[in-house]
Amino acid sequence: LHRANERIRAHCRKNRRILYDFADIESYDPDGKYYGDKLANDRCDYDSDGDGKLDANWAREWQDRHRKGVDWYECRSAHSEPLNANRKAYACWWLWARLAGWSGSAGDTPPTLEDLEAYLRAGKQAEAAGDAAGAWFQYRRAVDAADRMPDLDASHAAIIRALRTKKLRQLAKQEAVKKEKSAYRGLQRSLASALRDLEKVAAEHPDTRSGELAASLARTLRDRMREATGPR
Repeated sequence: LHRANERIRAHCRKNRRILYDFADIESYDPDGKYYGDKLANDRCDYDSDGDGKLDANWAREWQDRHRKGVDWYECRSAHSEPLNANRKAYACWWLWARLAGWSGSAGDTPPTLEDLEAYLRAGKQAEAAGDAAGAWFQYRRAVDAADRMPDLDASHAAIIRALRTKKLRQLAKQEAVKKEKSAYRGLQRSLASALRDLEKVAAEHPDTRSGELAASLARTLRDRMREATGPR
């Protein structure tokens, strides 16, 4: 089973796939202690003394040492323990948030209302100056920012709907905007490709200076991507 899981992981790394790795989650407790070499199964049972028999359960042991409702939460978990279900839920949230564009950093906060209004002002100024491409770019940034704001008020939501359904489409008909859109997409692709390459180096060489530098550059690039082109 371990060898089969490793083949799946190797395939995902090689082909840059997304893997929701149940087996990995079931191999560690929240403190990072590894049980994968102790015959651990999806019920969190493991061999505690090396005699080949499953005689303990790491999830129940961890739950007994920690506060219910604070460190772990009671829930129904088919053929397993609540802690295992908790960790799979956290992993699922993390995965979806990363796919939605979150960098994984606690400092990666959504745009503010001031950011949104600054993009809208810049778009209006560009439009007034006859710069259709500049207006499209700033309005596109406003729409991207609004997509990352969880509690957009009704007035700004109406402005964003109008941008989506009318203004951006009107501007998109102009030749200058067509060129800008093409460049914008090219920029997104190039940045995304560079980010993937940096993340790959960081993941493959985590304990090297180059790997650490790649991780740092990836974080910086990810933040700049949001400033320039919105979420991935």
